[in-house]
Formats: sequence, C-alpha cells, structure tokens
Amino acid sequence: MNNIAVLLLSLLMSAILIGKEKNIYVDELTCQYKENPIGIEALKPMLSWKIFSEINNQMHTAYQILVASSPEMLRPGLADLWDSEKTDSDQSILVEYKGGNLNSRQRVYWTVRI
Repeated sequence: MNNIAVLLLSLLMSAILIGKEKNIYVDELTCQYKENPIGIEALKPMLSWKIFSEINNQMHTAYQILVASSPEMLRPGLADLWDSEKTDSDQSILVEYKGGNLNSRQRVYWTVRI
C-alpha cells in the first residue's frame, strides 16, 4: 500500500430529488461499487448512481457532484472538497472524484443532482 491511502469514507448517500412533477430522481449512490463503505483503498474514488423514472428510457444530459466534509456543506458553492459544477454528460457509472487529496480515515459526504 505504498501510494494508496486507506480512506475511511462515511458517505452520506443522498440524492437531490429533481423534477418532482415528472417523478424522476437519482438513488443508489455508490463509491467503488459499495453503498456507505467504511473504508476504501483509492486516492480517486469512483462514484456511481442510478436514475429512476416513471418514463421509460429516461436519461440525464448533465450532472453536478458535490463532495464535502460535512452534510451541511453539501450545497453548490459550499462543498469544501469538490464541486464538479454542471458537467454535460450522461455518465452515471464510475465517475472519478476530481477534488483535492483525501486523507486516511477522513469522513466524506457526497450527493449528485441531474
């Protein structure tokens, strides 16, 4: 484990509900394929989520990931670890964390909106 830090990530698997009138939302947020992992061995964790909708074949065209050191900071402009800002992409599987370095045993919370 020379260059790989063991990160204790207590992830707040939350999703921002969007388009209530269309009943579309994101859920089942994972980090390195795990929901609420206690620890991972990755310097740049991979984040994934699923989209649920009553409309068949519904997709998103952009996302925003917010990563913070506390649940209270999970808002645009406040996320202290990473704010991907609006990213034009339909990707929802294995999106790489591109924020600052994470420390061993650091608790991290994240959310995504589409």
